[in-house]
Amino acid sequence: MNLNNKYNDIKINIGCGQIAADGWFNLDKSPNALLAKHKIIRKIIKKLSIVPASVFEANYRSDIKIVDVHKRGLPVPDNSTSWIYCSHVIGHMSRDQALNLANECLRALKPGGRLRIVTPNLRDVAVSWLEKIDAYLKKNRDYFLKYDEPDIGIGDCFVKSINLNLYNRANLSRIQRLFDYPLQHYYDLDSLTLLLKIAGFSDVKESCFRITSMPDIEYLEKNAESLYVEAIK
Repeated sequence: MNLNNKYNDIKINIGCGQIAADGWFNLDKSPNALLAKHKIIRKIIKKLSIVPASVFEANYRSDIKIVDVHKRGLPVPDNSTSWIYCSHVIGHMSRDQALNLANECLRALKPGGRLRIVTPNLRDVAVSWLEKIDAYLKKNRDYFLKYDEPDIGIGDCFVKSINLNLYNRANLSRIQRLFDYPLQHYYDLDSLTLLLKIAGFSDVKESCFRITSMPDIEYLEKNAESLYVEAIK
C-alpha cells in the first residue's frame, strides 16, 4: 500500500499473518513475513530442513510491511486512520507491550475511529477447564476419549487434556523457536476492557464474529471461537 499519499483512507491490519487484505496497511514482524520477501533464502532454509514444514506451507504476501509495533509503534501519523484490526496478536505480548500497542492505536486513530481486537477468550478456557475437572471427578471416561487414546488411564487423559503450559517449547530447536510465538496472556472481556481504558479508550464493547461496521470483515475474520472487542476513540 502506498503511504506517500495523504492518510485519508488508511486501514491498518496489525499482525496480519497470511490474511493480508487488499487496500489495507498490512503489518507483521514474523520471520515468515520476512522470508516471503527473500525467496532464495527461504529455499535454502527449506532445503536444510532446519525449520518446521509449516513455515514453507504458510502463504505470506511479499508486500507485507515488516514492523515490530510494540517496539517502534505504528508507522503512521497521529489521527490518521479510522480502522485498526488486530487479530490474535495481543495475547502473544507481555501486558506492558499490549498496553503500548493500545496507546499506539489510540494515537493513530482519528476521533471516532475504531479498533477491533480478536484474541482467545479466557472465559472459554475456564469453562473448558471446569468441564474437564468435573468429568475427571465423575470418572467420565467417555468425555476424555474425545481428547486421547482409548488405551490409557483416565488420569493420564486428564493431565494431557488440561495442559495449559503456555511456554512449553522444549521440543523445539533454537532456530524453530524463531518461528514460534507462545501465547503469554489470556484475556476475558473485563481484563481487555480494563487495558483499553487504561490506554485512554472510553467506549469499549464486546462484539461478535463478523458483526461490525469495519470494512472487509468477511475477509479479515476467520476464527469464530474468540473474544471480539471494539474500542472507539
